[in-house]
Amino acid sequence: MKNMILKNLKETIPYFIIIGIIILIRLFIITPVTVDGPSMENTLQNNEFLILNKFDNTYKRNDIIVFEFQEEKLIKRIIGLPGDKLEIVNNKLYINGEYVEEKYKKDEPEYVDNMEEITIQDNYYFVMGDNRSESFDSRYFGAIKENTILGTVSIRLFPFDKIGFIN
Repeated sequence: MKNMILKNLKETIPYFIIIGIIILIRLFIITPVTVDGPSMENTLQNNEFLILNKFDNTYKRNDIIVFEFQEEKLIKRIIGLPGDKLEIVNNKLYINGEYVEEKYKKDEPEYVDNMEEITIQDNYYFVMGDNRSESFDSRYFGAIKENTILGTVSIRLFPFDKIGFIN
C-alpha cells in the first residue's frame, strides 16, 4: 500500500510542477487581457485578446500599456515620459517644443483637441488612447504613476486573422 502511494505520488509530481510553473508565469511574466471599448481604435478593437508582458518594466514613448485606474484596467499608449513638456494645439502634439507626427492616431477630422503645456513629473507617464474623441485618459485624469503600470502589450491573440505583433 505504501509503495503504491509513493508510486502515484512520483507520477503526479511532474503535473504539480507544471501547474506551478504556469501559475508563476501568469502571475509574474505574462497574462491575457481583453480590450474593452473603442479608445484605442484603429490600433486595437473592442474585445480583442492581447498578451500583457509584466516582466519588462522599461517603458518607452509609444508603448501600449495596461495600468490600474480606480480599480479598472485601462489600455492606452504612452505619449509623455518623465520630464517631458507636452502641449496639444489643434490636434497636433508637441513634445518638448517639437511637433510629433502620430501615425497610429485615428483620423477624426471634426474632433479638435487642445491642451496647455504641462511638464510630466518624475515616475509619471502621460497616456492617451489612439481614438482621442473616445478616450478617457491623461488629458482628463493627469499623468499616471509608474507603479500603476501592469505591463506592456505587443502581441494580439484574437481575432485569429490579426494574430501576431501589434504595429
